Amino acid sequence: MISILIVEDDTTLRGVLQDLLSEDFPCYAVKSAEEALKRLEAAPYSLVLTDISMPGMSGLELLSVIKQKWPDVPVILFSGIDDKEYASGLMKMGAFDYLSKPFAIEQMVQSVSRAIMEHPQLKNDPLVNEDVEASVPARAEHKTGDNSPLFASVQLGGIISLAELLDIVQRGKMNGYIELHWDNTTLMRARESNKFNDATGALDEAVMNCAGWIYLKEGHIIDAVIDETEGSSFWRDAEASLAVLVKLATYIGTGVCAWGFSTGDVVREERLSVRDNSAKLFDIITSHESEEEDSHLVCGADEAVLSHAAAGVM
Repeated sequence: MISILIVEDDTTLRGVLQDLLSEDFPCYAVKSAEEALKRLEAAPYSLVLTDISMPGMSGLELLSVIKQKWPDVPVILFSGIDDKEYASGLMKMGAFDYLSKPFAIEQMVQSVSRAIMEHPQLKNDPLVNEDVEASVPARAEHKTGDNSPLFASVQLGGIISLAELLDIVQRGKMNGYIELHWDNTTLMRARESNKFNDATGALDEAVMNCAGWIYLKEGHIIDAVIDETEGSSFWRDAEASLAVLVKLATYIGTGVCAWGFSTGDVVREERLSVRDNSAKLFDIITSHESEEEDSHLVCGADEAVLSHAAAGVM
């Protein structure tokens, strides 16, 4: 049976990778190379994914030990260094693959898939999912920002939901923000759903912005924006912005991707006070569904009144 060991000291990225890969294989995650070696000594693993820069033993040292003790175990390395010569050097040291941060989630899925398909001991495993590459999400264009990237191109609704992602960052006490982008497919589905229409029946202009941001302090939501400029037709207050983002990710999903960025100190104004991210999302969804039910009731009552009036005229 194929099993994967993830070694990453950042709680958020570690959680995202574990949730992603656990869909297909038993997957275990640790926060240090020292813990990884204890795991490898205790039980066999088919594949190791490790960050390079970590407190204590580095990912390069871990690679060296693995190649000595478990030479048949492929190792995929990742770090923030984007350099072809550096990557080539790592491959010569025995790494199966190297990904530079921020890597798209699809890149990691493809790398893991190749490791499984190309490795002689893994490719014959009866539990290998032959269609793993078919589920790779499409990559979207996005702006990188000036902060430390944690994860990239997570397709919401496919691999992981927005609620699950926000639960992971809450547990990881992330300081920073999640950047959401969506495409024309999302807009088309939003129009068809009629869940994003304004009072005139037209698609809410905020949805047309195709981008939004959820800010976090110690993992909790403190702000949400679709446009910073109050005079813009895309602008909504924090509550309304968060509601639009949550409904897009929940009801549409298609084409909605997320990127995560970490910041050292959070200087963002706390326009939202959220103690539990998942509970907040649940409240938004149930509130929206209640509004729809009330709307149907009002429409039904109006039809009855009109029908009664027409009968009186007759």
